[in-house]
Amino acid sequence: MHNLEFSVLDSIPNNKSIIILANYRTGSTALCNWLSKKFNLVNLDEAFHPAVRKPVVLNKQFIIKIMPDHMVPLDFVNHLDDAYVIGLKRKSLIYQVSSFYISDKTRIWHYKKDNLCNDYTIDIDPLGIEDQIRYILKMTQLYDNSILKKDLEIYYEDIVQEISNSEYKIYPKPKNYNELLSQISITIEQILND
Repeated sequence: MHNLEFSVLDSIPNNKSIIILANYRTGSTALCNWLSKKFNLVNLDEAFHPAVRKPVVLNKQFIIKIMPDHMVPLDFVNHLDDAYVIGLKRKSLIYQVSSFYISDKTRIWHYKKDNLCNDYTIDIDPLGIEDQIRYILKMTQLYDNSILKKDLEIYYEDIVQEISNSEYKIYPKPKNYNELLSQISITIEQILND
């Protein structure tokens, strides 16, 4: 008898558009990429990001990710009722902040095989780390209070295997990664105990 592993993603219907409601650094880009290929959906990615603001043409099924601080246009709201909404978050605030901090410092937000760098250190700025922790905590609060009803809520840590089949890869860690994690951990404890 074969032991078939069940994935939380197996319950996603293949006949609906998909909205990924996500916090930052949760694997949402890789998940959108993977699901768009699996279900043959138009990948609108992060069309409502303030720096991007792509026009959204909805003439076939799509997948889109919406972050807690995105402004969703009113003409798009009608499409929310018919879509399958997936909430995506992380179990570990420390690793989420480290990913956010590294991406911000390197200015590389999405890693593909061809842009991986393997030998680098990162500047550890305690005030910058504090700012990013507070930002992620604020986004978490907005995510938790979202008016979008989630059909499914998943954690990045539970779908790493599936999204490893996307075009995006986990970034290599800087040489001083443990020092960064330590500073993030200390700062989180200070913020939460204030």
